[in-house]
Amino acid sequence: MSLEKFSGPLDLLLSLIEEKKLAISEISLSQVTDQFLDYLKNLDKNIKAQNEIKSTEYQRILADFLVVASRLILIKSRSLLPNLVLSEEEESDIKDLEERLRIYQQFRALGRELGHFAKGRPAYFSREYYFNLPAMFYPPKNISSEELLKIYEAFVKTLPQIEKLEEQSLARTVTIEEKLKELTDRISIAVEASFSEISGSVKEKIDVILTFLAMLMLMRSRILEASQDYLFGDIKIKKLT
Repeated sequence: MSLEKFSGPLDLLLSLIEEKKLAISEISLSQVTDQFLDYLKNLDKNIKAQNEIKSTEYQRILADFLVVASRLILIKSRSLLPNLVLSEEEESDIKDLEERLRIYQQFRALGRELGHFAKGRPAYFSREYYFNLPAMFYPPKNISSEELLKIYEAFVKTLPQIEKLEEQSLARTVTIEEKLKELTDRISIAVEASFSEISGSVKEKIDVILTFLAMLMLMRSRILEASQDYLFGDIKIKKLT
């Protein structure tokens, strides 16, 4: 085969195997080892001649090829010397090469599929490409305004609907501090009063509760005292002297 530029050692190795129509295995790897090593001998010419590549990048590529070449030499040696015993690490390296090659084969096949899919389609660009460009609309060819309207209406139906919430007037909020002042002022005028008299003019339940809490707080502060003649009877309150 013509040893054109390859993206890396796995790309070259897979191409050599596929050219011979072999399955990925230790036997097939041993059969293409010689061709791979021939390419490695001319790596400097095959790569540097086709690309202006930095020395550090070339050294990295060379290292990748040498790692794969060392494993292929192990495979070739065992095929020529059946009694050759390899270490556990060497066996693991061979299995690792086979697995990496299978994975790379899958990725390369998927890459071809994506290439076929993208062929003939309009180019797509990231959002950054459109910065500072005027907004434009390119509708499909031969589409009518009625069809565009139907598409727009179908899209609008997929959007979350805005629900109108029930409107209510906000009631004035009464604080416990206001009730404390109100109750203190009331007691300062009258010597004695009943809880029913104080809360009788209140319409909201919360006002009654706050009035009761204010009474308890003033009792705890020993500003007023309360008494009740019988269970559930009216509560009499008066200022402590």
